[in-house]
Amino acid sequence: MADGILKVGQIQTSSGSGTITIGQSGETISVPTGATINLSNATQTGVGDCVLISTTTMSGTASTIDITSGIDSTYTVYKLYFTNVSAEGAGNTVWMTISNDGGSSFTGSNYIHTGYEVNYTGSGSSSSIQGANNFVQIANNLANYNDATTEGACGYVEFYTPNLTRKPVFTGMTAQYNDAGSADAYYWGGMNTVATTINAIRFGASNNLHGTLKLYGYK
Repeated sequence: MADGILKVGQIQTSSGSGTITIGQSGETISVPTGATINLSNATQTGVGDCVLISTTTMSGTASTIDITSGIDSTYTVYKLYFTNVSAEGAGNTVWMTISNDGGSSFTGSNYIHTGYEVNYTGSGSSSSIQGANNFVQIANNLANYNDATTEGACGYVEFYTPNLTRKPVFTGMTAQYNDAGSADAYYWGGMNTVATTINAIRFGASNNLHGTLKLYGYK
């Protein structure tokens, strides 16, 4: 067959199942600048260890956000990135809770954590933080959206092997310009003392939230 351009709207196997092979050994398949490959609805294999599962934009309409799909045995590590997160009010603690019933209910006890907080207000200070809460503590004294829409917290929280019945472990990091007007960084780890699986999470604060959440899976 002579070289040319194939223009079609869809490619399927003749049987409706099986494998479609593009190219052969030694060839390079290129995607032109400006083109997009959308794999959001596909089961992905062999395309890298990190996969974006979901994106949630928070626009001040709710104080809690539930992620109830995409958390299963597919990945060993799940990482929730939060970007430019602030709340409509002062003194907010940002937190996460877990569910083993798809989000019908969320565990509200038996979380413990320890960490290290560094703060700068013109001179540096630091302190260790530890305690027991009804949630996974992610950030404290969150930036107030009503005071300045350009301030907020960025960071991540990780959890592991959510399909296994274990005492779940969490790790994370947060950096922000906080509601007190100072630079703040918080490095922490924690767990829940009761063995359970995880198939949904809730991200929340006392007041309505702004910012973006992205959940990734790592093999």
